[in-house]
Formats: sequence, C-alpha cells, structure tokens
Amino acid sequence: MIPFAAEVAFVSAYRMRFFNDKLGYSPVLKKYQRVIDEQLYFRLGI
Repeated sequence: MIPFAAEVAFVSAYRMRFFNDKLGYSPVLKKYQRVIDEQLYFRLGI
C-alpha cells in the first residue's frame, strides 16, 4: 500500500513516474513483477 500512496503523491506533484519499470520479487508468486502496475499510471493520466 505504501508504494502506491508514494507513487500517487510523486505523480501528483511532479507529473512523472518514480517507480516506472522497477521490478520487485514476490516470494508468494516466486517471480519478479512490476512494483506499480501500468493501470495506475493510466488512471492518473501519465
């Protein structure tokens, strides 16, 4: 939840992506996935 709130604040302030294509590892899924999904950026208009 924290990365999403931080990303929304950063995008609102600077109109650019902070996490963009950064990958994080999910031990539950045992694979790498994007920290922030592209849909969030689409909804924010970036």
